[in-house]
Amino acid sequence: MQEWPTDITLAHRIRALTVALAQLELHPAPIPDDAPTPDTEPREDPYRAKIQAIHILSMACNGTEHLTDEGKAQVYSILRQNLDGLISCLTFLAEAPYAQLATNERVERVYLAVSRLAMVFAQLLVLGLKNEPETLLAERVVHSALDLWTTDPFEAEWLEAETPLLTRAGYEESIHPVLHLFWFCTDEESLREILLEKIKDSWKKSWQKRFAKSFTFRCRQWEMVFKQGGQERTSSSTGQGAWGLFIIYRMAELLRGSHTLQRRLIQDQFSATVLKLALDFSDKLSQPGEVSLAVTVASEIFPLVNPTAQEVLKVVPELIKAGLLNIIIHELLSPLRAGLLPFGKWRNNPLRVLNSMAYHPCICRAIEEVVTRIPERTMESLLKIPVWVEFMLSGILYGKACAGAAYRGDILVCDNFQHYDTSGTTTSSYEHYFKGVECSRCCTRVYCSIECQRVDWDALHKTECPASRVSRIGLELNGAWISHCTRLRFYRLVEQFILARFPSDPDQMLFVDTMASPPSTHLFPSAVFRDLKYGSQPLFDDERSKALIEDSLAKRDRVRVIGFVARLGQYLVVGLGRVRPVVVESDPMISGWQLDHRGRTLMFPPLTVYVKVI
Repeated sequence: MQEWPTDITLAHRIRALTVALAQLELHPAPIPDDAPTPDTEPREDPYRAKIQAIHILSMACNGTEHLTDEGKAQVYSILRQNLDGLISCLTFLAEAPYAQLATNERVERVYLAVSRLAMVFAQLLVLGLKNEPETLLAERVVHSALDLWTTDPFEAEWLEAETPLLTRAGYEESIHPVLHLFWFCTDEESLREILLEKIKDSWKKSWQKRFAKSFTFRCRQWEMVFKQGGQERTSSSTGQGAWGLFIIYRMAELLRGSHTLQRRLIQDQFSATVLKLALDFSDKLSQPGEVSLAVTVASEIFPLVNPTAQEVLKVVPELIKAGLLNIIIHELLSPLRAGLLPFGKWRNNPLRVLNSMAYHPCICRAIEEVVTRIPERTMESLLKIPVWVEFMLSGILYGKACAGAAYRGDILVCDNFQHYDTSGTTTSSYEHYFKGVECSRCCTRVYCSIECQRVDWDALHKTECPASRVSRIGLELNGAWISHCTRLRFYRLVEQFILARFPSDPDQMLFVDTMASPPSTHLFPSAVFRDLKYGSQPLFDDERSKALIEDSLAKRDRVRVIGFVARLGQYLVVGLGRVRPVVVESDPMISGWQLDHRGRTLMFPPLTVYVKVI
């Protein structure tokens, strides 16, 4: 079907609209009872005339931007009056029963009809309906766009097919208008509010799941079309393909206000899927003077905007595995050849943002997997760049923390802050660790023995247990619960900083800020340490933190306390680690020693680590 010229007269345009609308009859077309099966001879398509009428209708709407305001008003008025019939026609064409009649020719015609109606709805919004978001008509068009996005007439065929149902040209002609309509509704703030309200008001879990899956399906559809072989990749098709994938991700991002959608997309690893597709689609990463789809998508995805704890722990590791760090490395090296600053397209320096998250074991391990595969020559070039050197030095500290806690029995996790006075021990055997006891009510405190549990219950835990249980349930639901095993790794992380900067003055307390890049250490007098804040949020104002600090000050010759803070999505992770400096004979074979203010060699047997999420 050929495109019409955009300079046709208003009278001819109005006449075409009238004829097309009359041909459609503006009521739901009947579904034939005797739809042919694959074993029968398909009959002539009884809906050819309607599909041709839809094409005429869309062509009559094409080029309305060249009309005068009066002409636009006339076209808008005609479409607005016939909106109910257009929605009925769209609903019919998008339903699966008609798809059962499909041959390759009909697949193309059905998609063409649906896409033309999508173009008409887009024109209706542009011509004025977007300025009437409070009206029922605007709501119906937005809901139709949502239905069209969620329900593809041939979704089952796409999922089963080994080859795409459409060529690249067919995809751009048939699917892009649907993407464009839904993008328009998503990008326009007033229309997006209608979308979010509809999504939130739907209590059917099956529909919620289907809506979330529609984003994954559209990626699958895109992948099949633009990764197929045997087709010449022109600059036009490459640009259209890049636009399609980018817009699919942007629409999901703009609809983050739907928590149900956000949670399901995290479960489906949607962001990592999009990034991997972008990398596969790009023949090469960006060269001087150009930006590839991979860089465009990566800079849009990362750094995450106001990420939740679930996104940090579930999405970021998968992004790293999908190629995020490889893209960052390429961005670091490319500007050196072009004489440009790195990360010009990114919201923030992605390497430093990644560095601030690498304290957590799951992200640290994902980074290590990628770094170990970097070619030697590439690493030599990277080590000449200061920001990469900072990243690697921090990574070494974080790596040692993760590796040091591989055997959980290395540290005695006992939440009795008077543990040493109660048991007289600092470390435990591998077997002893698993004989420890956990509070069965809140599951937030663990002890080396029943005796320590009783002492801590009387001193602190009796009053904090109910609130701790409620807090744990909320943190688990939001993916921010810090397990006992992860606490061990946090202690090993603190230990690395102790070895690097142990305060020789007993009145000085060490504080580690992992949110800085690279992580920073500070020494504070005890009076200042007690009242530390992050912004307006006090860090050590709870009863257990106060007890740990006061007990350490009272035993400053035997016990030292180290504080740390980290960001986990919408939360702050705050911790206090306690060690018992022990004078030992200097031995070059012993790792983990430091000199005190008297020049004696010290070791730091661990006592415990307390972590809270606020």
